[in-house]
Amino acid sequence: MRKLTISLFVILVAAASLSVAFAGGKRRAPAAAPAPSADAWVLLDGDDAATMSGSTADLDTARAVRKGNEAILWFRRGGKAYVIRDASFMAGVSKLFAAQRELRQARLAGRDDADTEAEQRKVETAMNELEKQQEALEAEQEKLGAQQEKLGVQQEQLADAAEKKIGALLDAAIANKTAAPL
Repeated sequence: MRKLTISLFVILVAAASLSVAFAGGKRRAPAAAPAPSADAWVLLDGDDAATMSGSTADLDTARAVRKGNEAILWFRRGGKAYVIRDASFMAGVSKLFAAQRELRQARLAGRDDADTEAEQRKVETAMNELEKQQEALEAEQEKLGAQQEKLGVQQEQLADAAEKKIGALLDAAIANKTAAPL
């Protein structure tokens, strides 16, 4: 009986954690991949993080033209692919997305904290207190889900604002030859 109860608890914790991962249970449909002729861009910072507006094929292309661990901005404009490696240009683009990166890290840290707390509760919970502990876990998961949703909305707003600004930057980079055609 004890083994069955522990298994049920683990399943409930996993289900609650998944609901946080999907912004309070509101799963979004995946976006269709843009046509190769559509405008797209991929920012690869010095680490392996990518910020992008495009498809996974665009991400693969950007990673392929990257030299080592350099920061680059690969983009496609008007059906033509470009790459920017200029350090001063890249510093400006990196600043443009700094707030979005911070929010992404905060969201990931929130998930890590939730997982850690759930594991601690699982170890500390006595079998006769399982029902009380589950109610407390559900309340906390709901609160974390609300926080995740707020951070997600903020991240989307920042991404939308950055998307509007990046177009002008890319056009300027083409015009002043900062962007090199591939």
